Amino acid sequence: MYGPWNEDNDSGSEETPTTLTAKSSACENCCNGLESNCDLPIDQVTWAMVHNAMSSEDDSFYAANNDLSLEKALVEGYRGLMLDSCLCNGDTIVDVIQDFVTGNDEDTEENAEEQYLGFCHGTCGAGSRKPETVLNNIKTFLDVNPNEVLILEFEVGEGTLELLYQAINDSGLEKYVLRDEENDGTVTTWPTFQQLINSNRRLLLFAHNGGMESCETSTCPEGIFYTYDHFR
Repeated sequence: MYGPWNEDNDSGSEETPTTLTAKSSACENCCNGLESNCDLPIDQVTWAMVHNAMSSEDDSFYAANNDLSLEKALVEGYRGLMLDSCLCNGDTIVDVIQDFVTGNDEDTEENAEEQYLGFCHGTCGAGSRKPETVLNNIKTFLDVNPNEVLILEFEVGEGTLELLYQAINDSGLEKYVLRDEENDGTVTTWPTFQQLINSNRRLLLFAHNGGMESCETSTCPEGIFYTYDHFR
């Protein structure tokens, strides 16, 4: 229905292909697939979301949560992606098993210096995706599908919040992010789908853990809402 993704992968990795090559054929007057959505506030519509969306057999995760990649989920019509951010250090699944057997769950000083941001489920050694690939693909999807609104919900790993925020900025997604500067992220009335589409602020970011607290009691990072201020 949306896409399609190019089958060529020039990244040199086993990750999902990185290029969206064709404009959506969805109806021009639709909002997230239906004309009836357009005049509804976004909190009055049920969102289909993918839990641990980065974890898929397509992307060679061990004990993957999903068969297909998050890119394919977008093509099939899912409009919410839940992602976990992690600090990775290059460990493999063998390292993970050895650490489990020996009870060693601490990074060495050398490994700590080599840590980088990844999207993983628990441990990067069991599978991870590069934030630049994932976020660039999401941006491409929004570029190609101007009548689609997306939600990203992050479970923020310890020590990753600033890195995650920087990765979002580096991806170019910032231009699509809905901001609520006047209300400091608390939001009492959500806009309609059509209002978001007209303003081209079609990406809603939510996050919890990793230093995130209620925006009602603290200052949330600009453009990121605290999940449990809004999710019930």
